[in-house]
Amino acid sequence: RSDSKMGIVGPLSNAAGGQSVPHCSATGAEWAVNVLPRGWSADEMARLVLDGSEKKFPLVPMVNGFCFLINQDLIKAIGYLDEESFPEGFGEEDDFCLRALDAGFFVAIADHSYVYHAKSKTFGHRRRRDLSARGWVRMKEKHGSERLRRTHDEVRDNGVLKAIRQRIETSLASL
Repeated sequence: RSDSKMGIVGPLSNAAGGQSVPHCSATGAEWAVNVLPRGWSADEMARLVLDGSEKKFPLVPMVNGFCFLINQDLIKAIGYLDEESFPEGFGEEDDFCLRALDAGFFVAIADHSYVYHAKSKTFGHRRRRDLSARGWVRMKEKHGSERLRRTHDEVRDNGVLKAIRQRIETSLASL
């Protein structure tokens, strides 16, 4: 509610692409899935994130759709998720974020919040990969490969998010 044009806000997580902490990239081109420190709960990780946050709420071109807040004014402006292009999901949230940006809204990370993401629970790992590949093809058709590459790079390379990841990694290393 800090700005009427704040359209979408997402949390930090263990497994949410560029929002992942302490690492966002794994080996190869894969996004990281960070395990919780031994003996820690998701609530304890959330407390570490909150305590170390500078509350900068970095602006990004997209957030991972596993968990995000949507401004009702944004829905009034651009409508809902595109169920026709993404009937089974996987791409609809990225499309929604890009449509929000195109309509003049902001997308941000709530860098004081952490939500644990249990990957592949809905469809399983293999089905998720297949749906993700289909969604990627549709996203390229709608928004172009170059724009998608740029947006993913912008989230991964965001300086505020890099600093957050470093602070969290340093805090975890001192345990």
